[in-house]
Amino acid sequence: GEFCRDHALDAAEVPCVVAGDLNAESLEEVTAVAQAVCGLQGLDVHPLLFGAADVPSPATSQTLRRKSRIDYIMFSDNGLLTRIDDDATTTAPLPEGACIPDPAHPSDHLPVVGRFEFADRQ
Repeated sequence: GEFCRDHALDAAEVPCVVAGDLNAESLEEVTAVAQAVCGLQGLDVHPLLFGAADVPSPATSQTLRRKSRIDYIMFSDNGLLTRIDDDATTTAPLPEGACIPDPAHPSDHLPVVGRFEFADRQ
């Protein structure tokens, strides 16, 4: 939005990464809600919401009541970023029946890790 306008950039031509505790069980749900909110508020919808890719991860929240993936790293799938898939970015799933937080996992969320490199624009 504002940054792109101030610097005469097309938002579709800028790499974008959004990460966080999004409390949704699918990326489609996240993007649909964001599109609806932007529409209701009369805001521009960033191209990321129409073409987002995400870093795969196991369930990020596991309790007695649920085992869900609710934390995401999503990024623009416009060829400007390449996700690097390696062991350093893999979070091991918790064993079945385990609950967090626990002594080994002080948070109620497991981390989601992603590595990226900028695409060569020559």
